Amino acid sequence: MVLRLEKDLPLLLFGLVCTSTVASLPQVQSAWAGIKEVYGEQEMGLRLLREAMLALLVCYAWAEPRLRNGIFSGPIPAFLSLIAAYVLCEIGYAVYLDLPLIVPMTGLRIFEYLPLALIGFVCGRRGVADWVIGRFAHYLRYYLLLQAGLALAQALWAPPLFGVSMLGGGRPFGTFVSPNLFGAAMATCALVFAVVPGMRRWLGLSVLLALLSGSRTAFLSGLLVVFFRVYAALRPRDRWALWMPAPMLAVGALILAPVLC
Repeated sequence: MVLRLEKDLPLLLFGLVCTSTVASLPQVQSAWAGIKEVYGEQEMGLRLLREAMLALLVCYAWAEPRLRNGIFSGPIPAFLSLIAAYVLCEIGYAVYLDLPLIVPMTGLRIFEYLPLALIGFVCGRRGVADWVIGRFAHYLRYYLLLQAGLALAQALWAPPLFGVSMLGGGRPFGTFVSPNLFGAAMATCALVFAVVPGMRRWLGLSVLLALLSGSRTAFLSGLLVVFFRVYAALRPRDRWALWMPAPMLAVGALILAPVLC
């Protein structure tokens, strides 16, 4: 095989998703109780668990010689260096404006996930990216079922802390601290399922959850994923038909999203 890591990487990525879910449970419990975004000292251990899982994944990948050598080849590291420089400038500007400490600290979190981008780049160059994403998508189905069950319960019975859902309860937030973050996660799941064959039902469920979240950005992002998925499936001579109603559908989605959500 090209990479010895390829069989373990989907499990490690799913483990990172699971630990991130567990780490957010105190905030979810607070939201169920009607308290918005409570960050207490009792949550530090769970946050450290999430960071430890990320460190384990990065260290495990670093132990693979070919992966370690591939990280320093190609244009991607240079591109990520530009992103890092931009983020540092934004953080410095936030510090200059004397904003609360949480603002620059949140910007620093992007550096935690840059190693994952490099790992994905190297896997793509080694020709195993499709297999890794496919296995990860199969594991991700269980995560989506968990989010769907919680979202449905929250849309029916949760307090309207973030607004009222179309089902009469509060806007669902899943295992996140706000509906917008939940909707963004569901749109991201839709993107993962869109690139894996045979996952159209899960793609549709992800888009429905993005709609249920009440986040217009998440809903439109999900629609864009579906649009390009359909575009790729059509024959080249038939693709022109999709572009004709696209502007009208985009305007309609912007107008109807607040009403539907």
